Amino acid sequence: MITVRRVEPLGDYRLQLSFSDGLVGELEIDPRGRGPMFEPLVDRTYFRTVKVSRAAGTIVWPNGLDLAPETLHRRVLAEYRPAATG
Repeated sequence: MITVRRVEPLGDYRLQLSFSDGLVGELEIDPRGRGPMFEPLVDRTYFRTVKVSRAAGTIVWPNGLDLAPETLHRRVLAEYRPAATG
């Protein structure tokens, strides 16, 4: 089971996530227009209050919003771009 081990808020609704399988990557989570649970996240200061819940194995905000770690992992993989070499 994949879990989130670490989260670091970046700018522009982006997070850097570290997963239990060693994957580390950035992901955009744009809260605008996604419903009432996401509404507080529009405030960038509130967005940065994200933490890792060890019990849930994923990221959570103070209002109780959490996101499935498997979904986050898939999205990071989909957006992953290896560093250019050469």
